Parts: sequence; structure tokens; C-alpha cells
Amino acid sequence: DNTLRENVGPLLTTEWHQGYPLNITSGIDYVGCYPIAACQIMTFHEHPASYYNWNNIKYNNYLYYNDAAELIADFRSRGNAGDSSGMSDAQVQTALNSFEYTTSLEAHNETRLYSHILDEKEPVCLIGYATDPLFDGLQDGHAWVCDGVTYTEERYGYKINWITYKNGGYVYE
Repeated sequence: DNTLRENVGPLLTTEWHQGYPLNITSGIDYVGCYPIAACQIMTFHEHPASYYNWNNIKYNNYLYYNDAAELIADFRSRGNAGDSSGMSDAQVQTALNSFEYTTSLEAHNETRLYSHILDEKEPVCLIGYATDPLFDGLQDGHAWVCDGVTYTEERYGYKINWITYKNGGYVYE
């Protein structure tokens, strides 16, 4: 039976990337995937409520990218990102905590991820790392937002929001 059982999302209205114009107030070429992912989730929650113009930020209107760029620059500043586009888990947690968010880092649990999105109807930030043995085990990572799930063919799949041409559905294997 290939009928759709459950479908949530996409939950985000934003389709952001790391470069221009979202970098205009950060002073660097690329603002980083982690700040982009975290700020998209902040935009979903519209928190903190009193400082940012969430109505401008949550829509991909070119006229209002300054508002989104300001949020991203503030986030990077609160996480002490400096001139690097990358941010560590600890820096992101520091930034989110400064905005009064509660954070947790957990190992991937597919069932819990799907349950959270289906039950809470909230996007989740995912991070993946690859260790490169050629460079003394240095890790390179990427962060993205899972902003929905679908259930077809007896399995769940992700809906990922990551720059317009990469958005789409993926199956975790």
C-alpha cells in the first residue's frame, strides 16, 4: 500500500543560503550553515518577539533581507563566531541560550525525530560530520533544517530546507 499516511510540512517559509544578501551585515562572504539553520528555526518560532520584525524575516522578499541579515549577524555575534563562517556546537548553543532557547545535542534517532516533527509540528536542526583521516581526523560538518516528514511505502522521509535548489525530500538510509 503506497498511500500517504502522514504528512507534515514544509514548516518553514524561508529558503535561505549562506551568501548575499544574507551576509550583508556580517562582514564575511558566507555566514555559515549552522547560523542559517538556527535562525530559520528562530524565525519559525518568532522568538524573541519584541526585537525583530518577524513578518519581514519569514518571507523571502528581497526588500526585507536586511531584517534577516541583522538576525543572522546578531546570532553570530552572540555565539562569538568572529570572522569564520563556521560555528561549533558550543557557539551555537551559546547564541541560542542568549535568545532564551533551550537546546540539546542528541545522537540521531530517526524515530524520535519523526515523532517530534509529527507530534510537535516543529522543524529540527540536524548536523552531520565527516572525519577526514588525511587531515589528522579533522571534522567537516554541515547543518540543515528538517522541516517536515512524509510517510509513504512503509517508511518516513525528510523534507529538508537548504537553499532553494537543494530543497526537497530525502530518505534516511
